[in-house]
Amino acid sequence: MRSAFECTTYIDLLCGFRAVSLDVLNDYAFDDWYDWLNEENFGVEIFRMLRDIGPTLWFFQEFPSMRDLAIQTPFWLAKLMSKSLSRMMICLERCKHQILEDKEAVEKDDTEGYKVPTVEQLSDDAYVLIAAAADTTGNAMTIAAYSVVTNPQIYERLTAELVDGASKYFRTQRQLIWRAGSTLPHIVPSKSTSFRLARARGNVLGCNSLMQSSISSSVDYSGNLTI
Repeated sequence: MRSAFECTTYIDLLCGFRAVSLDVLNDYAFDDWYDWLNEENFGVEIFRMLRDIGPTLWFFQEFPSMRDLAIQTPFWLAKLMSKSLSRMMICLERCKHQILEDKEAVEKDDTEGYKVPTVEQLSDDAYVLIAAAADTTGNAMTIAAYSVVTNPQIYERLTAELVDGASKYFRTQRQLIWRAGSTLPHIVPSKSTSFRLARARGNVLGCNSLMQSSISSSVDYSGNLTI
């Protein structure tokens, strides 16, 4: 990040937040990470792959036989045909490797009475979660950050609540702060609004007023907004 500031005087926060989301997900699921925050472009290639491959996945849902054919494409041919397809195959292969490592670590008795999904099914699920972290979570974090840093009132309220709530909560419970959602009446709806805007808009334009209405609204402690 420092080198990006020195070279270009700006940072691509969208890719940065996507990289954070993917590393948190990967660390939680596999005790591993991509470490894209240390890459010069924050792993922008995989995000382009997810964007380009999206319409293809819809096509595969409509015609499953074509999906099997595409997956069986030799890697050398996939590289010639499509960069996105080859990157997806690399991503799926990494997911399979991580799943197999975890599978070996699980005791056999732990799976009694439970039908264990196949490695292929788990790999597909892992890929879906990667796409969700890169798009939904990354977009929501970008929208939240943009709305907070460009609006002094939002910044002041959320910062004060975070500092005050964190100090009180950690002093008494010493647990993760997100468990204390009922004590954070502005942060919780701001988070929910960011996710809503990320799904509905996909960009940060026009989000300030909606975020402002979120923290100014009456909020029930389930995190729902009453505007």
